[in-house]
Amino acid sequence: MASGGGTILSLPESFFLICINNEDHSVKKKLGGLFDFGLSAAVLSEMLLKDYISLVDKLAVTFDDKKTGEDLYDFFLEKIHAEKKIHSLKYWIKKASKKRKFIQNEVTAGLEGKNIIEPIGKKEYIIKNTAIVQNIYKNIRITAQKSTSIDERSVILLSLAKSCKLLKDILGSDEKQELKEDIKDIIKTDFFSNKLFEILQELEELED
Repeated sequence: MASGGGTILSLPESFFLICINNEDHSVKKKLGGLFDFGLSAAVLSEMLLKDYISLVDKLAVTFDDKKTGEDLYDFFLEKIHAEKKIHSLKYWIKKASKKRKFIQNEVTAGLEGKNIIEPIGKKEYIIKNTAIVQNIYKNIRITAQKSTSIDERSVILLSLAKSCKLLKDILGSDEKQELKEDIKDIIKTDFFSNKLFEILQELEELED
């Protein structure tokens, strides 16, 4: 996903950035376990978009263990390929969420390398390139408004933002309410994004 100035961001990177609280610089504490699930879902979504894994009858499958050259994805690719039993996407999102610290370390290292964030503590980050985050917000708004042709990557990020209750911060209360039905329709029209939304809802209910 290109986000201003030609910078390419992965779904995990984009998701992480919209989870940073502008006031206290922390990853939004109110998300609770949703952050872990959302971040792991973003990783698996990126793997799907890059054809590292496939979704067959709701099952996440890989056909070989060829290295991608990206440590984050190679870690989970190896795990999925090594399993004797083929598991559902929901299973892998839940399992990957247990590795949230590893995922976060890989994602933040990538964002630091792109000079987008700077750590100021163990769990706080300053966004150095606010234009990139504003562009992510803009892309989510454009997707929600259906004002242009919509690509699957943008719909997935919209689905993640809705699932993790981030749309109020991105759109504002009034626009979020105004676009409520449109957003539902957009997500429903994309099989994977809709499946992702359903899975994250189910996992949230298990946490309650």
